[in-house]
Amino acid sequence: MADSLYTISLAEFVKLARVFCSRQRSLNDVWEMKTTVSSEGETSDACLVKRCTVSWERDSHAAAHEEDARVQQPACSDDPAALPPPPIPLSAPIHLEYHAVYSHTYQVPVLYLTACRSNGLRLSLEEVWSLVPRAHHTRLEVARWSTLTEGEHPIIGTPFYFIHPCHTGQVMATVHEMGREVGKPGEKPSVDYFTSWLSMFGSLVGLELPLGTARLCTQDQLTSLSA
Repeated sequence: MADSLYTISLAEFVKLARVFCSRQRSLNDVWEMKTTVSSEGETSDACLVKRCTVSWERDSHAAAHEEDARVQQPACSDDPAALPPPPIPLSAPIHLEYHAVYSHTYQVPVLYLTACRSNGLRLSLEEVWSLVPRAHHTRLEVARWSTLTEGEHPIIGTPFYFIHPCHTGQVMATVHEMGREVGKPGEKPSVDYFTSWLSMFGSLVGLELPLGTARLCTQDQLTSLSA
């Protein structure tokens, strides 16, 4: 398994997630902690959930292309389900639900998300890709579908999109080596592990943390050093 500097146990994930959840509450950034308890009374799974609504600004050229494709689709008047979906406005509210879930296989957090329009229709993977900031497009274009993909949520069992965790451990190791984590050599990452992970991977799919997050994180680290 990967070096402990960039992997964490389930117990560590739960502890870090609870600290993060409590800290973000002071910034009106509401997250909900959910855990699953085994028959032995121990935590077997954990998930941190955030729900929000954002204004989805679509690319006008992509929207025009999608509208052309929609109009050209054959419609079957006898089957309402076969009708193409209505066109989506260039700016529309999108309801997002982010889940930070612990991966027992990779021993790192994994970010899952689902997104739907105001009428309840779920966004396609291609549409969710449009949530990725343009600054990341060039870097991720080659491996876009292996980076952001679709699969069954490991806890609730429904289809979700997620950022594949195969490179998370390496990324977090690099973060640690660059001195962004606080701790002595050989120690497990500090509470900043979770914040660093979420800020990096969340930014790929439109999740933005409040500006005060970094300030509170720094205060926690200073307090830890002085303890």
